[in-house]
Amino acid sequence: KAGAPQTSQNLAESGEMSLLIIFLLAFVVQIASANFDALGLQSVRTFSSPPDSGKSGEHPLSLIAAGMRRKKVVFVNVDVYKVGIYISEDLDRQINTIALSNLPTKDTCFHFASPLSDSTPESFDPESGISIEEQTDDGKEAKNDVTLSIVLQFVRDVDSEKVVTAMQEALLSELASKSSSYEKAAKLFIDLLRKVTGDEGIKKSDELIFIFHGQEDNVAVSVLKNAKYGGRVDSSELRRSLIEVYVGDSAVAPEVVNILKTRYNTK
Repeated sequence: KAGAPQTSQNLAESGEMSLLIIFLLAFVVQIASANFDALGLQSVRTFSSPPDSGKSGEHPLSLIAAGMRRKKVVFVNVDVYKVGIYISEDLDRQINTIALSNLPTKDTCFHFASPLSDSTPESFDPESGISIEEQTDDGKEAKNDVTLSIVLQFVRDVDSEKVVTAMQEALLSELASKSSSYEKAAKLFIDLLRKVTGDEGIKKSDELIFIFHGQEDNVAVSVLKNAKYGGRVDSSELRRSLIEVYVGDSAVAPEVVNILKTRYNTK
């Protein structure tokens, strides 16, 4: 009846309904952010810590963006490889935290270039993209070692030297703005890429896998071809530059950037 006081049962039911509405809204947002063409890539994959990283364990990462790298050949765009961006729940949560903190950012790549940390949003330097804190309050190492992987799944055969040359152009084209240690790290990474592709090059359905692991200033990038481990390079500068190739504003598969901007509501 109108004007009748609500009982405790009415209030409890009202509270439960509010929680249900919040849950449904969160679910709808999650579904909307995941609404992209995965191009046949697996939605969840397990990546191992590199054998020479001093870590062990299997790390499940989720696909949050996918796109196709296309190369123009005689006025025709030819599909070359699929790009898959896989991240951990911890890194996904951190990126959302940074995005929601309204820190000034230059591009989407900023969020991924910041290695995983237990820091609060205020602990991030918005210019460098580097997080200040390296450990949790109890002094233990911060969370998961492997938090990000970029998978290139080829849809055609590609000569090894073409793969290496493309990476050289991507990583070594603007050395004037880089440190000498970056140049050394980038060249070592390219040597590892040449090693894993080998004389046989890349065949259709082969994968190049880049695994990003470590925290803060102790980060590394590993390279694999399918299950063949090529090695790792310890360099935070290389981490950012390689991520920028696939997630930056001039990414090789632009739809990846658009998907990520939608997911994290960045410009």
